Amino acid sequence: MGFNHRKLTCLMLAGFTLFVAGCGSNNKDKIVGKWKLQSAPNLSEEDWKFYEKLGHPFLEFKGDGTVIASFDWKSPNLKELAAKGSDLASETGTYKLLSGDLVEFAPGTDGSSSKMFRFPKGKLRVTIDGDNMTITASDGSLSLVRMK
Repeated sequence: MGFNHRKLTCLMLAGFTLFVAGCGSNNKDKIVGKWKLQSAPNLSEEDWKFYEKLGHPFLEFKGDGTVIASFDWKSPNLKELAAKGSDLASETGTYKLLSGDLVEFAPGTDGSSSKMFRFPKGKLRVTIDGDNMTITASDGSLSLVRMK
């Protein structure tokens, strides 16, 4: 029996094709930017009244794999307090695009101690349709819209 280069080449191409298909993220080149929270399963009517009055929460996905949870504060005083590192400050974490719609979130190591967020953790399904994003976790879904 001789060595069959054609079979080896076909097997290598098939394996590479499966590898590339499995590693492709549906969110590549779509997730980077600021996304304003529209709905969340655990937010009360009181929470929404607070946001309407003082500012809306958002997630900012950066190209380097960093994600920031923060608020778009309406009040200049609140913006100033947040910039000084108060409890109104943002929380930083990381994200990693996985295959399909899966995104892995992890808390940051920068010592963020914001009490305003329960930062998403683990592998979650992130679906992006134009300017709309849905993050699905075991306890429900977050709905976000791209900030312009």
